[in-house]
Amino acid sequence: ASSLESADVSFLLRPDQDWGVDDLASNHHSLSIANDPDDLLLRLRQVLVPGDQVVVMSNRHFHGVQQRLLSQLVMR
Repeated sequence: ASSLESADVSFLLRPDQDWGVDDLASNHHSLSIANDPDDLLLRLRQVLVPGDQVVVMSNRHFHGVQQRLLSQLVMR
């Protein structure tokens, strides 16, 4: 939770196992929880503007979200 405190906006991908993301979201006004990778990408595209910085943190492949987001932003 502390890693999200200095972010203007945070997005989490809902994990397969419940580790309290809903409780986390209730304590952070700028936290949004996406249900799947496509939902996450849609939410990001809706708020990103030129000059924004995106940090992706994951302990696995993360469904290729990093590459997919880059591809979609280049196509804008």
